[in-house]
Amino acid sequence: MSDATSRRYSKAISNPSLMQKWCCDRVDVMSETFSFRAIVEPDEPNGFHGFVPLLPGLHTYGATLQAVKKNLREAILCHLQGLKKDNEHIPKEGDALEMVQTFSQEELIDA
Repeated sequence: MSDATSRRYSKAISNPSLMQKWCCDRVDVMSETFSFRAIVEPDEPNGFHGFVPLLPGLHTYGATLQAVKKNLREAILCHLQGLKKDNEHIPKEGDALEMVQTFSQEELIDA
């Protein structure tokens, strides 16, 4: 607990209504969760490339699938902490639209 948090907690425990507000505020902040779709692709000649479409610029690499998953988690967390520090909006998957585009062989030839 930081010194500032410790001081607010000390004030709150002496005042029941402040304590309730302090505890509720902390729970609200801590209970929000974020989920992101991550894409992992083989990276030639070996290894894996991972990225998160909703977080532009977030790309990482891992020699193994386990490594790229670990690196993705660290990169996402770092990116979100930066957004929060800069008071930027943290996007949610519901903010994005996902679709698949299909093309025939004939369309490719005509291009």
